[in-house]
Amino acid sequence: MTVELKSVGVSLISQRPPEELVFIHLSEIRIATMFTSTAEMIEASIQDIQVDSQLFEAQCSVMMYVTPNTWSTDPEEAAIPALYLSAERTLTNHSYNAIIFKYLLLRVKNMSFTVDERPILELFAFAGWEAKDDNENTGENDFETQRILAEASSVHAQRFYFGCLQLIFPQLRLSVLTSSKLSERLTRIKRMLGVVLVKFEGAAVELEPFCRNHSFENSQFLINAIIKHYKNELKSQGAVILGSVDFLGNPLGLINDFSEGVTGLLYEGNVGALVKNVTHGISNSAAKFTESLGDSLGRVILDDAHEEMRQRIKSRTTGKTGDHIVAGLKGFSIGILGGFTSVFRQTYDGAASDGLQGFISGLGRGLVGTVTKPVVGMLDLATETASAVRDSSRRYSMTFKYLYITFGTNYNS
Repeated sequence: MTVELKSVGVSLISQRPPEELVFIHLSEIRIATMFTSTAEMIEASIQDIQVDSQLFEAQCSVMMYVTPNTWSTDPEEAAIPALYLSAERTLTNHSYNAIIFKYLLLRVKNMSFTVDERPILELFAFAGWEAKDDNENTGENDFETQRILAEASSVHAQRFYFGCLQLIFPQLRLSVLTSSKLSERLTRIKRMLGVVLVKFEGAAVELEPFCRNHSFENSQFLINAIIKHYKNELKSQGAVILGSVDFLGNPLGLINDFSEGVTGLLYEGNVGALVKNVTHGISNSAAKFTESLGDSLGRVILDDAHEEMRQRIKSRTTGKTGDHIVAGLKGFSIGILGGFTSVFRQTYDGAASDGLQGFISGLGRGLVGTVTKPVVGMLDLATETASAVRDSSRRYSMTFKYLYITFGTNYNS
């Protein structure tokens, strides 16, 4: 039996508060099954997968998508579906407490995944990770004890035999976006998860396949083994992730842009691609470094109203060159204005809320803001200017590549 679907959309909607979290789009789905008296076989494929964030506060609208092919991609590799599953289950007449698979293969194409802190925490909340009160939290030792007891009591649990088990995730292009201000509910969930995110973009993480032959274990053991394997793989790619950190200017991104431009020049004589890639790499590194430095200084100011205004201006940019320039000028203007009014406004606010103690603390914050706010405004202007150059060079480079490939196709035909 074969089932083919052109496309399917799935939405995740939370009840409290009532809002759509993500939208999952699957295209060109094909599922083929065959059943006999001794075996069950399935082969499924999804040609394209995209997961979009539907939250208004999300910094990036696309959370996961298939990594676009480059001009050097093998045509056979480009035709591989985004997800491919093939499995064969053996049926027996015995009443074994086991499920037997002759083989199971799961292959995922190169994917780009953006971890936007706010939507990810909302998904954890949707999955039931609501943080409890501190007096109700279970200690780490109690969790370890429960895990050991669960594994000890799983002697009679249902087991799975795999003659061959393969999970293949060739490359994950990983990006992380952090949020400057989270709600109290999301802050509790983040504290419960115990994770600290660092902002970076486009870290190409190469993952070794998870392979097991003649494995006979329960589901909990297999899940733990898979998680441990990919945790170790991510740890081994620490240098790649560190090289993509925004505060360092994403040096690996600069190297990749430069190498791609040089490759195009040597093999295709494409001088324009070299110029565009180098321009994109330098402006991208400059934009990320100045943005990270500006955000770090913005936290030192301790002025929530000023920081919210900065983030609001940055979030309204659409990627156009003019929008970046306008946002940079606005950020520079509020930085200069904030520096002039910082001492008076924050001293007055502190005295009005906490009296003499608030007056002293407000005066200290005002003096710090007098110096740091104009500096942050200058960094915002530099960031948006570099971002304008980066986005324009990327757009022109993509157009140039498209025309070049089209020309080559017509020539060969």
